[in-house]
Amino acid sequence: YVYFHNVDTQGHAHGGSSTQYRDAAETIDGHIGDLIDAVESRPTFNDEDWLIMISSDHGHRDGGGHGRNSNHELSVYMVMGGPSVLFPINGATDNTYFAPTAMAHVLGYLDSEWNLDGQMVGIIIPKASNPSPADGAGPAGISEILSWNQGSDMVSQDVYFGINSTPDAGELKSNQTSLSYYTGTLNTNTTYYWRIDTNTPAGTVTGDVWSFTTTSGNDLISYWRLDDGSGNTAIDQGPYNLDGSINGASWTDGQIGGALDFDGNDYVDMGSPDLGIDTTATFSAWIYPQAENGVIAMQGFSMAANEHGWVVAIGWDDWAPSESDPRELVWASHDNSSNANNAMLVASPALITMDQWQHIAVTKDGTEIKMYLDGQLIHTESIAATTITYNEGTNLRLGTRTASCSSYFSSSFNGRIDEVGVWKRALSISEIANIMANGP
Repeated sequence: YVYFHNVDTQGHAHGGSSTQYRDAAETIDGHIGDLIDAVESRPTFNDEDWLIMISSDHGHRDGGGHGRNSNHELSVYMVMGGPSVLFPINGATDNTYFAPTAMAHVLGYLDSEWNLDGQMVGIIIPKASNPSPADGAGPAGISEILSWNQGSDMVSQDVYFGINSTPDAGELKSNQTSLSYYTGTLNTNTTYYWRIDTNTPAGTVTGDVWSFTTTSGNDLISYWRLDDGSGNTAIDQGPYNLDGSINGASWTDGQIGGALDFDGNDYVDMGSPDLGIDTTATFSAWIYPQAENGVIAMQGFSMAANEHGWVVAIGWDDWAPSESDPRELVWASHDNSSNANNAMLVASPALITMDQWQHIAVTKDGTEIKMYLDGQLIHTESIAATTITYNEGTNLRLGTRTASCSSYFSSSFNGRIDEVGVWKRALSISEIANIMANGP
């Protein structure tokens, strides 16, 4: 920012028609030319997006002086140019337009909550911005919902997506007004590129090219972000596409985006899929518990003859009460034996906190069970049996039990659940920490 005061000084002292005023203006014009030459001489200039704005510092009264009342008195003469300007401005504008226009160019957007005086000059069209996943993100999931902030004056947007680092017409996926795009199932260990072009009444503004790289293959089965926000379906962003039917639970804010709120009598039902979980598995979720006992997820868990299935819960209601404690993270599963002692039950120390978001994960690697809280290992225990077995028609549910298991896990979850994932193998602590921070 450079302020040249001498033109103003000479104008006040000698008037706008004086030789002194014209000489000062010509001198300052030369200085501005030197500054523009310096900018354009930068070695990286061709890769930069400069906006050059030149204006008077205030308007004037017809008889001279500043004036602060009429539009004429508040107007300034502005000249503007640069790659992000569709055509140069050369005329009078309100002096309150200067700051919002500069901010829109630097930030790529303006937020109405800032309550700025004035407005961005209309022909400055910021590009789509604030991509999610973030540019260069990785490892990303094998399916993603792309989202972004729209450019100004948007009529529609062209979504380009693919593995070409310079997206072209062959990778145009959608023309839309919504600010998100679902990629579908992606290849593992692959870098994808995407671009949002903003179509406006004045023309099309080409967006920046963003990228993300998918995971190298973590055996993800299903991942429910629970960011849908409306409707009666919880969309599975994992490869199994196990969308869940919501029964009673309501949409709310989550740890990351949205979540579902369970009142102790709600659940989400995914049907009876074959997840392929038997000797190895990982379950993870963000939870905000408001009761010390409750089922987080269960598939077909039963305490009857031919015991089967698995469950992740906070505490349990009436199983070996001398060993149990509310606020424990609990894993239990069965190997289809009629002997309840073969139920593989593991409980962590009582570290679950009420009315607070925390990330939980349980891994099963053969006979070894590990439990994690907020990315830290809190419990390891060996079990006798290695295999989980299932009876036909055993539903997978979030928030409640799915079969008769007496009073052992009769409490449904009370609180919020977010970002639920299931994997076919036991993830490492670093993978769990990364999922906690970034998702799958």
